[in-house]
Amino acid sequence: PTARLYTSQVGPVSVAGNGETFPINVTTNVTITATGGLVTITPPAAQAAFGLASAGSGINGTAGGGSLIIDGGGNTASFGVVATTGSTTATSLQNVTIQNFLQEGVRVANAGVLTIKQGVAVAGNGITTARRPGLRVTGSAHVDITVPMGQATTSFNTNTQHGILVEGTGSVTITGAQAGGTGTIECRSNFV
Repeated sequence: PTARLYTSQVGPVSVAGNGETFPINVTTNVTITATGGLVTITPPAAQAAFGLASAGSGINGTAGGGSLIIDGGGNTASFGVVATTGSTTATSLQNVTIQNFLQEGVRVANAGVLTIKQGVAVAGNGITTARRPGLRVTGSAHVDITVPMGQATTSFNTNTQHGILVEGTGSVTITGAQAGGTGTIECRSNFV
């Protein structure tokens, strides 16, 4: 099943815009997408936008014909996406921009598993007095970033700490391609 978020004349999908409750916890085999144009998700201060703790849950911003931005409201909301125990290799992100969060844009924790595919942009996370990475993998979590040649670039750029930070016994597998100086996975212009 696919849960679709629609564009609205009222503004972003938010507490103020439509009374949404955050975090939005995506259930088993449900994919969040956008339709009707650009959809922006803006959680309130100190809240996460999405929780992925179920097998096959995910976000694919273009599957419904629109495009999706998850925005931290000027670095006030805590996390864009948090994947944790219960998520599996079928839990995924693709074709979504995750930006401007106070903490990490994407956090994979505990025994969480996440697959990151093409078209994911994670940027502008953390602040200069509390630097944070774009993607943080902690505990015994695992992330698989796979973007073949010909697919939209996935990037972890302009975050206030690392593009990707792995801690504890966490792990990341990165499979990309490069041709003519252009790669399918980027990690540029981060502070560290």
